[in-house]
Amino acid sequence: MDIDLSLLHSGVVPSIDITGSYDILKEYYENSDVVLLKPVIVTGSIKEEEGEDVINCKIEGSMILHDSISLEEVEYPFSIEYDDIIEENCKKSENLLDILLFLWENIVLEVPLQFTKVSDLSKFHGDGWRLISEDEHFHQNRPFSDLLKNYDKEWDTMMKLDIQLFAVPFRKVSKTRKRMRRSHNAMEIPGMTKCPSCGEMIKPHRVCPKCGTYKGKVEVSTKEAE
Repeated sequence: MDIDLSLLHSGVVPSIDITGSYDILKEYYENSDVVLLKPVIVTGSIKEEEGEDVINCKIEGSMILHDSISLEEVEYPFSIEYDDIIEENCKKSENLLDILLFLWENIVLEVPLQFTKVSDLSKFHGDGWRLISEDEHFHQNRPFSDLLKNYDKEWDTMMKLDIQLFAVPFRKVSKTRKRMRRSHNAMEIPGMTKCPSCGEMIKPHRVCPKCGTYKGKVEVSTKEAE
């Protein structure tokens, strides 16, 4: 089913009403998980905004799927709110919209990967196996769930009492590792040189504190140096 957009593009009408019931052809969903797609109810219109065709509509309906557990056919309802530009692949030409293709491309996104209406799993069992719910599976794979509950209670008590927790080392630090870490703390002897005038050991590039000379020249008096 095609919708002519020429009147909208020429400015004859401000919008095109697409409200109605649409039957999606089976060729659209024959390769999907959908067994049957019931008539789709659409409420909305098409407008032209800034040179783009925009659809603002609500798509409602239901599809028949195979139950993921019982494999029986079950009904799955859906409701879609759409307010966006029309994709070019939904148009047969500039002025022709394939409305069924547009609807199906939005409906297919609503098809669930798994869906079941089975509430009682007790009858689904066999020799050495049985079907369990997600909640039961979750609790079976948490053998320490009771301990965790107690831990949560103890943690809350500690927070109320403002008890401080400290990290505990995984293993004892060996003597070798401790001494290697402390090897950088050793005192270092600075480089020293002899004063050419008096022979006193002094730091390089410094005035001699004993005779007050620097490179053989008197820079300060001895009293001032002391």
